[in-house]
Amino acid sequence: MTGQTGRSGLALGIMLGAGTPVHGSGREPLAGFVDDARAAEEAGLDFLLVADNYEFRASRTTGTAPPSPPLEPLTLLSALSRETKRIGLVATISTTFTHPFQTARHLASMDHVSGGRAGWNIVTSAGGEEKFGTSLPAHDDRYRRAAEYVGLVTELWDCWADDALTAGTPPTFRPDRIREVAHDGEFFSVHGALSFPRSPQGHPVLVQAGSSPAGRALASRFAEVVFTPQPTEDGSREMREDLRRGAVAAGRAADDIRLTPGVRPIIGRTHAEAVALADELDEAVDVVRGRAMIEAMMGHIDLSGHDLADPFPVHLLPEAEQVKGRRTRFERLREVALAPGATVLSVLRAEARSGGNWVVPGTVEQVADELAGRFRRGAVDGYILLDGRGDAGLIDHLPDLVAALRDRGVVRGPGAGSTLRERLELPARPNLVRSA
Repeated sequence: MTGQTGRSGLALGIMLGAGTPVHGSGREPLAGFVDDARAAEEAGLDFLLVADNYEFRASRTTGTAPPSPPLEPLTLLSALSRETKRIGLVATISTTFTHPFQTARHLASMDHVSGGRAGWNIVTSAGGEEKFGTSLPAHDDRYRRAAEYVGLVTELWDCWADDALTAGTPPTFRPDRIREVAHDGEFFSVHGALSFPRSPQGHPVLVQAGSSPAGRALASRFAEVVFTPQPTEDGSREMREDLRRGAVAAGRAADDIRLTPGVRPIIGRTHAEAVALADELDEAVDVVRGRAMIEAMMGHIDLSGHDLADPFPVHLLPEAEQVKGRRTRFERLREVALAPGATVLSVLRAEARSGGNWVVPGTVEQVADELAGRFRRGAVDGYILLDGRGDAGLIDHLPDLVAALRDRGVVRGPGAGSTLRERLELPARPNLVRSA
């Protein structure tokens, strides 16, 4: 299918959340998510990813709020596991505001419930600390905590040997085949074991979102799929090669890690129609909420004294190391703000259009050519498709887009593996507790 190393075809996921109707449609809140999840599964995608955000932004000026306030990912995906059969289910969980024992238990439970389709999108969070009555740790401190956290979760997943509980009437239980964790570290003290056997995948698939040096170091140690904004092919290739080198340095195989950048296809019947749709979406941006978003993203600067048409006040921008939140997103927005002719409105629209990700307007065939090209040239292992504003209609185009990618020989046929780990052609995770 392709001469490059890695998987034999594109890994394809889609982010659910923004744009999916939760209320106001006269239907139950889950209905829109079920429709989208089934459409993604029928089209042949590998997994759904549900993002999370503790920072609910409602405009005090207009009273407006995001059209789809985020539901809690594990709850939503557990419900969707009953409405789907094959597609993977990746939940975003923060390592800064949760505890590793609960996360290990919740994800292993979802893996059992879904028949081996669970994944964890590991994030360190960039805000929302006020909800927990604490302060946001410094950027590198969050990643140091995350490394201890993820290591503990994977250790907890391996507490039960495969022969600790065997089938039968009654089943045979061997408590001597359960190894308890005994951990006292910098951030956590955990003693004991999970209360049920290892899940179908052993380890739910580890997805990691982070592109900074600290984020790459965490990914090199643990991640199997890396979700990152990479708008350029050269940047994507550099990161993929860096991650593969990092995995080898961490004692893993280069092919144990997959780079799946976010991509936002905007599809029309012609290229001109797609570009016009992209422009229409830019015009429809909520500038009040957008201004608040880029203020927070750019180090909590204050743009209240600047009109939308004003040149962007670059003198307000902090240095990257002063930003506690999404440092890579800040650096990409900073590049947009420093471009000649940049205004407050143009920066706002650039963030709304792409979120730092690759935007591809065109027909289905043109978009498929672009996506297949980067894969064949070794810049990516897959993509996470984004339709953040809903009205771009990506869900409706999924069958045609996946079929076009299959025609180009970069997507495998349906039925390739029953677990998410198998679908992504990731190595099995051997149990640390050996069977007798």
